[in-house]
Amino acid sequence: MAMADTDPGVVTEVQTSMSQFQSDLILAILEGLLFALILAFVAFLVDRALQFQKARLDRKLQIARDELPAMRTLWELTEAVRFSRSRPIKPEDLRKLKSDLTAWYYKNGNGVFLSSREQKFWRYARHLLDCETPSGQQIVKIQDTYSLLRTIIKRKLEIYDDTAATRDIRKAIEDGLTEAEAWVKEQRQNQTDR
Repeated sequence: MAMADTDPGVVTEVQTSMSQFQSDLILAILEGLLFALILAFVAFLVDRALQFQKARLDRKLQIARDELPAMRTLWELTEAVRFSRSRPIKPEDLRKLKSDLTAWYYKNGNGVFLSSREQKFWRYARHLLDCETPSGQQIVKIQDTYSLLRTIIKRKLEIYDDTAATRDIRKAIEDGLTEAEAWVKEQRQNQTDR
């Protein structure tokens, strides 16, 4: 069949089909490119988020590597006032412990590992050592407080998590922290009143 014998309607229909096919092809290519661009952008965002998370975890790991020895040393210092001592606690034991606690706080920046509440408790516990001739009741209070400090250390290091700790331990920690915060507030108020 010669070109002249072709029906003009068929030619128009073929041209329209070809034009539609080209438009559909271009649209499909553009959609593919847009999808690839969006996918690349999402991959970039996910990669950035993962890099940020990895850097954050690396920092936490480094802090944990420094924190563990600091908390172990603090734990060891509390041995001086433990309940199971073979000899009675003397005023010089309390003075030495207070001096050792102060040195611990500043050595290697150990104090930075204490949260605000833990730091208040640490100050309160250290304050309890300021007695020249401690009574039996004061010694028991000191021993209870330092026992609680060891419990706080275990909780901080997630050796005692809230699910493993009994309700009584959680309450004792909360009560001790609240008592320490009240003492710190009172000390600040006394300084302001002077």
